[in-house]
Amino acid sequence: MTVADRQTGASPSPSAGRPHPTASGRDFYIDVLRAAAIVRVVVYHVMEFGLLTIAFPAMGVMFAIGGSLTARSLTAAEGTAARVSRSTATVLVSRFRRLLPSVWVFGAVGVIAALGQGYPVSALRDHPGLLWWIFPLSAPAQLPNDVAWAFTGGLWYLTAYLWFVILTPLLLRLFRSWPRWTIVVVIALPVILHLELLTIGGTFHPQAYDLTQYAACWVIGIAHREGWLARVPAPVFWPGVGLLALVAGWWFITSGQSLRTVDLHETPVMNALWSVAFAATLMRVGSHERVAELVTQARSVPAVGPAVQVLNARALTIYLWHLPCVLLAHWLTDFDSATGPWLWPGVITVAATALAVVAVGWVEDVAARRPLTAPWRLPGGPAYAGDLVG
Repeated sequence: MTVADRQTGASPSPSAGRPHPTASGRDFYIDVLRAAAIVRVVVYHVMEFGLLTIAFPAMGVMFAIGGSLTARSLTAAEGTAARVSRSTATVLVSRFRRLLPSVWVFGAVGVIAALGQGYPVSALRDHPGLLWWIFPLSAPAQLPNDVAWAFTGGLWYLTAYLWFVILTPLLLRLFRSWPRWTIVVVIALPVILHLELLTIGGTFHPQAYDLTQYAACWVIGIAHREGWLARVPAPVFWPGVGLLALVAGWWFITSGQSLRTVDLHETPVMNALWSVAFAATLMRVGSHERVAELVTQARSVPAVGPAVQVLNARALTIYLWHLPCVLLAHWLTDFDSATGPWLWPGVITVAATALAVVAVGWVEDVAARRPLTAPWRLPGGPAYAGDLVG
């Protein structure tokens, strides 16, 4: 029985809460969640429809998945084993190796696009923040031109992801020693910052606030991988999730927003509470045998398996490139978020993102040391890997 078992009062069943891997070793339920989250992110940026952030808080779900799979990389055996199988440095280097090449290609194209709009090469030395493209622990400098935001607007997620990967060994140790208190503290962090009981300044101020918003989701992912989440008694888990949802709802009511104008990204505390409640629910129900059966049935549907495989094997490429494609689509169709049209921007975005996947998606395979595949074949092979970046 682990410390986590003792503090939840749950029995240390060896199979309780264990993910349901496929024959290739992958957890198809996690793959489905990641695919759905990527699709939701793209649709949100195409439609600029803030209610989608409540219907499916995709960023919180992706951080929870990242926490779960990073913890898996650090853990030796299945279930609740506490022994580390690989050195921490090896795991971190592997994560960075799989993320950074795609970011470098994306950043290089962004800088070249800025130069193509007439920005002088000699002026690049005035933006030392461009060096953050090499290892984006902070947002790279945004050049003053029309296309710059398209290449930097979505990088906050990857910056936060890198920080969480670096912090995971510490978070994993804290969770194994004090699981309940670790979860309580990370849930409370955005409230503490909102009430200004703690303030953060300096170069990494934006990143620190992003981390506090999604730290609870990342730790919930760790709790899922450790099997702790599924072992929490139902009379404790469901009222806890319900309380988080109620507080998020109260925050929404007092914020003065309406369902027409709501966007979780503009309300950090509400975003943090609702995202962790949503992610915890998805991670919890994914441990149920009935859900595993439904997922297995879904995988047998002809179009579902290949679609999920492509979205997972090219998740990083899609995430990076969809935003420039969305802005291109909006420009071509004179898009207005209040009146639309929505169909053609969506079609153009999908087509342009697909071209980007064909053109540079292979970088993910090179970074992951997977065999390269022809554009007309499914990427990733039979055991494609990744948690957005693998």
